[in-house]
Amino acid sequence: MLADIDNDKTFNRIDTILAYIHENMDSPLSVEILAEMSCWSRWQLQRVFLSHTGMNVAQYVRELRLSMAAIEVLNKKYRMLDIAYLYGFTSEIAFSRSFKQYFKMSPREYQKQGKKIGIRKPFLKSQSLTEIQGSGFYQVRLEYKESFTLTGLPITLQGLLSDVPDFLDKVPQIWEDLDGYLTQMSSSPESKYGVIDTRNDTESLIYWAGIIEDESLSSVLMSLNENVSQVIIPSQEYAVLPYIGHSGGFARSVEWLISEWLPLSGHQGIEGFDLEIYHLNENEEIIDVEYWLPIRNS
Repeated sequence: MLADIDNDKTFNRIDTILAYIHENMDSPLSVEILAEMSCWSRWQLQRVFLSHTGMNVAQYVRELRLSMAAIEVLNKKYRMLDIAYLYGFTSEIAFSRSFKQYFKMSPREYQKQGKKIGIRKPFLKSQSLTEIQGSGFYQVRLEYKESFTLTGLPITLQGLLSDVPDFLDKVPQIWEDLDGYLTQMSSSPESKYGVIDTRNDTESLIYWAGIIEDESLSSVLMSLNENVSQVIIPSQEYAVLPYIGHSGGFARSVEWLISEWLPLSGHQGIEGFDLEIYHLNENEEIIDVEYWLPIRNS
């Protein structure tokens, strides 16, 4: 019981620190200032902050400021120098250097391509769930993904709105089937994709388990089973939620994204193809996955 109380206190302190950071992005946010308000030492603050967010304080502030700056770069309302000063950079050169280091392109190149890529939103806590990714907090990012072709196994299933939902049985089975075919191939894909076709307003959904590797690997997969086919996923902007944890918590995380984050985000969910991108992970008890939710500005 005492451990639970201590955990709640730690959670609330981190939540308070995050709220202070989010409300003071235009002010100095040193570790010393945040440590003093948290009643931790600088070392203790960094240790606890890292365990809850996966990054240190300076990294979080930097990436959040650069993400906010990227939105202004795309809006084209301010000069690059004004954006640099607005988010705490001493010069346009310093801003451009940090921007390119994070986004892999200069501010002007980013503005020219005109897509929201790699934009991190603030960490938020769930109002309904007590445990999220083992830390208590989520961070969504905005991404634009070009059209791609998925090669995989499709299956029709009954979703949450159905009187007889069967996705809990069918989805694991389709992945087991796909993994069986992948073990017969000479090389393994870096990531596996689950795709949910939400375009039809019915209780039935089409779910795909597949890969998006080069043509040779896709051709081998198609030769192993006559049910393997391809579907083209169109270019789209997404809200991306990373999840690392036990598989049982993934569905609750997606529920948070749709029911809590989306209505307050300034974005609107749209019908299309939801994506699940599974990354390689040596720990069989833990999944490393991202959920990509199609969105547009409200």
